[in-house]
Amino acid sequence: KQKTAYEISTRDWSSDVCSSDLLEMDLHPTYFHDRFYFVGQQLKRHSDRPACEVSVTLQISSNHPDDPWPIWFERPDGTESCVVMNDGDAAVYKGCEREHWRDPLPSRYGKRQRLWRKIRKLPDDTFHHQIFLHYIDANGPYVHCAFDAVRP
Repeated sequence: KQKTAYEISTRDWSSDVCSSDLLEMDLHPTYFHDRFYFVGQQLKRHSDRPACEVSVTLQISSNHPDDPWPIWFERPDGTESCVVMNDGDAAVYKGCEREHWRDPLPSRYGKRQRLWRKIRKLPDDTFHHQIFLHYIDANGPYVHCAFDAVRP
């Protein structure tokens, strides 16, 4: 049975979310983290530490579904492309090899609505909820990072 993100425990998420059959490699989990983004926050362009050899970004929820917030990746040839996800969608990528980022999260409100909210002293409640799951190749150079046993 496929589990939802909310049913995943720290002991069993590796086999249910990122299938090693799909990637044709044996994987060990390292760690995961849960992140909420709010207006103006961004994911700065970066590549990940060794414990993130294979990464999954899973969109949990957003209160601006009509304007998806893309995540950007640098391709092997140096070009850039984005992935636009809806709630429940995920992207799998090589976190150590591929730079990835998100531009600042825009407001879900238009210019007039933002002005009205500012006058009324109402905060901008735009949010984006993401979970990141990280793995290493069980036969690769970062196997010592399995289960986040070693932090650089």
